[in-house]
Amino acid sequence: MRIAVLSPRNPVPVYTGLLERTYQTCRFLGERHTVNVFFPDEPGRQDEEGRVPDHQPFERTKLESPVLDVLGRAVPDYSALKGLYHTHPWLYGSLRSTLQRFDPDLLVVEFPYLMPLTRAASRGFDCPVILSEHNVEYKFAERLDIPLWRLLRRFEVHACNQADAVFTVSETDRDTLAAQLDGGTEVGVAPNGVDVGRYRPARERDSALVRERYQLTSPVLVFHGNLGNAQNAEVVDLLVEDVFPAVRREFDDASLMLLGADPPEETPPGVVTTGVVDDLPAHIAAADVAVAPMLSGSGTNLKILEYLATGVPVVTTRIGAEGLPLRHGETAALADPADVPAATVRLLRDPDRRETLGTNGRDLAVSEFSWSRTLEPYERAIERLLDTHRASEGMRTTNA
Repeated sequence: MRIAVLSPRNPVPVYTGLLERTYQTCRFLGERHTVNVFFPDEPGRQDEEGRVPDHQPFERTKLESPVLDVLGRAVPDYSALKGLYHTHPWLYGSLRSTLQRFDPDLLVVEFPYLMPLTRAASRGFDCPVILSEHNVEYKFAERLDIPLWRLLRRFEVHACNQADAVFTVSETDRDTLAAQLDGGTEVGVAPNGVDVGRYRPARERDSALVRERYQLTSPVLVFHGNLGNAQNAEVVDLLVEDVFPAVRREFDDASLMLLGADPPEETPPGVVTTGVVDDLPAHIAAADVAVAPMLSGSGTNLKILEYLATGVPVVTTRIGAEGLPLRHGETAALADPADVPAATVRLLRDPDRRETLGTNGRDLAVSEFSWSRTLEPYERAIERLLDTHRASEGMRTTNA
């Protein structure tokens, strides 16, 4: 099968959850099929720091446009216009010509923003189009109190109705979208996963090296992600202003390690920012407790799966656990945002409970959320979709 994947970003280097899922999906499918990832070239945008996997069994192709080159020279910082990359017709010619050369059997669109462009550029192609929904975007915007989220809802529902099939990352998201669609679009679930070979409990020596490198004193808390985006920035504020002070009142030498790009410029004593790190799993595994009191978002949270896989006990909120089969007191400590400081202190006081949560969390990640386990049903579903499409096209040809 020849699969064209349309992504809003180059999937490599990997530095966000969006790119992690895109990379893992393309890696998995690329080991069995011919996969090419098409993404808008953004002049002036520097490649971000991040992981460059050795194993990349897929091609990557930039979508270029002279108009974008002009904008890149004329407007030094035009991040506010980034949405135009994904929806404006100036990419139509570039996308259509590259798709004609690739001749796909199937089109996969990551996020709804590229769907109108993809549908226009693939008009006349004999292939089904799948929309991969990493979140329900309008729910994400609504929870962040972003204006015009209702307009985004109309756009997103329309994008879903344009697809032959939609895949969400959780049953919650599936039900939310399916209730609003016309009914002619199949809505399935392709859960997020985690690389359980890469994210695993660390050896004591490796944890000691991480702690020594940053002069961390016990107990150590951890949170990671793109710290500058709205969803994570509000968590960082809660950690620095409420959670960590409460922990330090009980544990004078406690440390908080914030891993990822765009950390806050100023932090209080005991809070360590690392920027992007080469060996993220080892840094996470060096902590005693992961604290991820998510206040907004949609889909399922990849960072929660990464904490589980490393065997680090996690404190999170109901939103942080959304779409995941976490059980309070068995695989995670779940708390309302206001109760997260106290829940974190209680967990730090109880080493036996930390060990239980860490072990159970690791077992859950390995048994239910390895990428092969979550993506194999997705592959079977898209193969069935293609078979059905070919059969229906064959019937139309016969009856013509």
